[in-house]
Amino acid sequence: ATYSARTGMSEVLDTIRLKYGISTEIDGFLFAGNCSHPKIENAANMVFRSRPGMFSIFDYVNDFLTIKSKPTAMVNFNGRLYVFDSHNIYRVNPHTLTIEDVYEGIGCLNKDCAIVTEYGMFFADKNGAYLHNGTVPSKISEAITLGGGISVDFGGTDNIRDLSWDTTVTKVGSPNVTVSFLPKMNSVLFSIEIFNNEEGNDNVSRTLSNKETFVWSYNLTQERWDLWELSKEGEVGKPFMGTNGRLFIPMGEAIYEFLGGTSKRELTWISKKLSIDQDSVTKVFNKVKINGLSDNLDLDGDNKESSQRLIIHTSTGEVAAADIAYSSD
Repeated sequence: ATYSARTGMSEVLDTIRLKYGISTEIDGFLFAGNCSHPKIENAANMVFRSRPGMFSIFDYVNDFLTIKSKPTAMVNFNGRLYVFDSHNIYRVNPHTLTIEDVYEGIGCLNKDCAIVTEYGMFFADKNGAYLHNGTVPSKISEAITLGGGISVDFGGTDNIRDLSWDTTVTKVGSPNVTVSFLPKMNSVLFSIEIFNNEEGNDNVSRTLSNKETFVWSYNLTQERWDLWELSKEGEVGKPFMGTNGRLFIPMGEAIYEFLGGTSKRELTWISKKLSIDQDSVTKVFNKVKINGLSDNLDLDGDNKESSQRLIIHTSTGEVAAADIAYSSD
């Protein structure tokens, strides 16, 4: 038998190796993107397929496809290869290497910004977070796109900030976002790295001293967003799954189980602006009643984030702590 009959490749191929930045596996093939090859002048926007069961052998002459720009992520979803660039999504048949469909206007930030779960494929780009249900992608981050009215100056606390998607991702030149899945809480986590006083400026001093990492958590059951503080002034690595649905995150020189502790965590909640569905009508609130577990919500500095636990702000200013009465059964 000839060499080509036994191997499926031409005997005149001078090399079967390939340098690549991202990859994924489907049906025994390895697909590689963001590539470079000594015989190809510009292979950055090409996706190559390995020989079946041979992830290090590439017939670069025949087994490839070309997209519009350099791919940023690739995943195996519903038996198809999904290739992302910064502005498009390509659905590719892995066996024929043909592009079956293109979704324009939506892309993916990086190779760690797309994850496949039993509920669908989740990914993120500059404009928001998305869920692909196997048919079409849909945006799920409308609720956190803008900060709303939280730019109001709340005295007594520095914990109420505009950490909306628009502020931390859209307006940032090179955002660092990773996507992971937390099975025990049925939530998708979008980890966002920010630098204090950045405001979309790439020239800001990016050091550990002004770096913070937050997690926008999207609960699939309740379709609700929560914002969690993950790390302050520290280096955070890519999350990875452990046994029994546990999620681990490298931070600094250690690895931590995410939400693995037993102690209670600080929680801040702020309501939306209460217009009672009539924005143009002035309202008078004679009394505001809040039920809680503590007799006194004005802890006067015991909480590191706030000198007051309960803050009420109206159009005429903030309600003073002296005007708040406490009672218990």
